[in-house]
Amino acid sequence: IIYFVNTAIYHFIAEVLGGEMYWSEEEEVLGTARGLYAAACFSTLPSIFSALISPIMMKVSGVKGIIISAIISLAVFVWVAILNIIAIRGNYRLSTGNATLVFFLPAIVVIVIGIIVVLILGSAFLRMFSDILI
Repeated sequence: IIYFVNTAIYHFIAEVLGGEMYWSEEEEVLGTARGLYAAACFSTLPSIFSALISPIMMKVSGVKGIIISAIISLAVFVWVAILNIIAIRGNYRLSTGNATLVFFLPAIVVIVIGIIVVLILGSAFLRMFSDILI
């Protein structure tokens, strides 16, 4: 279900950013959510390496294994991110910059909303407990 939701979000953002989505008898089909879903599922296959190697490294090598496991996980994340960006770029004929924006925009929005919520809650708690703190 996570891939389905991610694909829907990426499809919407790609459409907003001007990705090519059309159907024609003479032209090839571009920008289908089904095509992006298939590409996104295949692009996460390198995560298998991280899932297999990381637990083994953590148990075998102690602290060094944890560091090596973190490096491997980061490398696999970058690999999967690049594959997803290539899939978005190819599926919608976007530039690499726009495809990168499509990929990272949901995370950026979640981070910004999280920061806003923390600031609002922090100011509310500060007002509530200002008598106690002062």
